[in-house]
Amino acid sequence: MIALDGAWRMSLLRGRYKLPMLIESFSGTLLVGQTPQPPVAPVIEHRETRHGTTVTDKYFWLREKSNPEVIKYLEAENTYTAAMTQGLKPFEDALYNEMLSHIKQTDLSVPVRRGDYYYYSRTEEGKQYTIQCRKKGSLESKEEVLLDLNELGKGKKFAGLGAFEVSDDQDLLAYTIDYVGYRQFALHVKDLRSGATLPDTMERVDSVAWAADNRTLFVTTEDAVTKRANQAWRLTLGRTDSEPIYEEKDETFRLGVEKTRDKKYVLLNSISTDASEFRYLRADQPKSDFALFLAREKQHRYFLDHRENLFYVRSDKGAKNFQVFAAPQDDPDPKNWRYSSPTIRACSFKASTSSATSRSRLRRCGRLTESGSTISGLANGAPSRSPGRCIRHFRATRRSTRQLRIGTVIKAW
Repeated sequence: MIALDGAWRMSLLRGRYKLPMLIESFSGTLLVGQTPQPPVAPVIEHRETRHGTTVTDKYFWLREKSNPEVIKYLEAENTYTAAMTQGLKPFEDALYNEMLSHIKQTDLSVPVRRGDYYYYSRTEEGKQYTIQCRKKGSLESKEEVLLDLNELGKGKKFAGLGAFEVSDDQDLLAYTIDYVGYRQFALHVKDLRSGATLPDTMERVDSVAWAADNRTLFVTTEDAVTKRANQAWRLTLGRTDSEPIYEEKDETFRLGVEKTRDKKYVLLNSISTDASEFRYLRADQPKSDFALFLAREKQHRYFLDHRENLFYVRSDKGAKNFQVFAAPQDDPDPKNWRYSSPTIRACSFKASTSSATSRSRLRRCGRLTESGSTISGLANGAPSRSPGRCIRHFRATRRSTRQLRIGTVIKAW
């Protein structure tokens, strides 16, 4: 947070702007029949230069949340709001109860199987937060509560769960939790065998991924002012220090860390509005360095996953919409990218008539093959076939059948 200017800070404290007087004059007890007057925020000019332009913010001082005068002003605003809307309280309660009556408070999410366990979350009537659970072997087994946010949130004004990552051996849980409501998450690690929370922790964590050794964590952290995830770290359980491994200096990009679905690779991504860049590391070699998959380029967004010695790339290079390619893990250079026909075939084609016409048109425009065809000209931004032609075939087929549904599948295996 940018520090307040010293000159006007002293003026504020000396009463030059009479902020305490404005607040105190309102925050007192209102007389019967008296119409409350709204508190007035002082105008205190603050100038900054942004991209060569001077910007004046008259209410910049309200950003300093720890300033007692800011707190008093906000309390005065709340008092004024409560006084002006007190007649709406019965309606407010009725509206709340009406909306609550349509919510199934005691509910269960769809269980997801990971290894030997089924993971799910559930809610209980009267409790504010979710309960994260699992069962081993079958859904008839005894429930194991992994994390109860209602317990963690006791004595707190707010509790929000961020990352929730179980190690490959399913003995450890890395999770992040926010107690301030400002998406300010702290990392914690829980031993699911004993229920103990380990001393390993880290502040302002944005994303988390486990290495295959079940003791190394890769995390990204955010900048304290901009809240942009800009640094990546390697954290080894039991050690007090963490190793910085990458810093994203471009303010238009955010960092994130994740694991491929087959758990073979850890991915470090830098993503902006119109470009992305990935680095990868074998999950069973956590001490190695991340390798660059493909350097960032304007107007090119791509995303990665991995399965059976192949990287699967979802890319919008030279395409109006995304395309899916397969690249060998040993040499994922763009010259080796191939159209991934298994992914294309995994798309949902449901029509009142046979989908043979759809498949035929897809093959003619080069988006559906039996074995995959080599991409030429990708480095120059132009695939071998026009993606626009493919889209026109899709639209023509959809218009002719009216019931054709094309489900976009990013990772289908």
